[in-house]
Amino acid sequence: MHKRILVVDRSVSEGTALGGFLSALGYVVVVETDARLAMDAARRHVPDVVILDLELSNADDIDLVEWIRADERLAGARVFATGRPSGLSSRVSAHAGVADRGVGFERFFPKPVSLLNLVEALRAVARHVDSPALRSW
Repeated sequence: MHKRILVVDRSVSEGTALGGFLSALGYVVVVETDARLAMDAARRHVPDVVILDLELSNADDIDLVEWIRADERLAGARVFATGRPSGLSSRVSAHAGVADRGVGFERFFPKPVSLLNLVEALRAVARHVDSPALRSW
């Protein structure tokens, strides 16, 4: 079964590069640049993992995480966050509040994202979930 990942990054070049890397490893990847497009893509492709840039505009990143957690088809999706460490303190604090309500992301990867750490996290998810799609990783 396929391993589906949705990459949401406001930077077209960074999202495309990450998506290309993950595709080369055998993942089925969809890349979007904003939360609204990501919601549409998630409905169509039902990702197993969402890799979300915390630097989306208009606080759309928090809305996207909440929407994923509220959608019963997507509720099992793992959400990993990325972002630049400088200037993220308020965004991370905002997400900490979301996480306190059981809605937040599971892992944070500072940019530039360590591809080794990301792949290790994806493999760890595959070992610890019940999704048949993820068990095949």
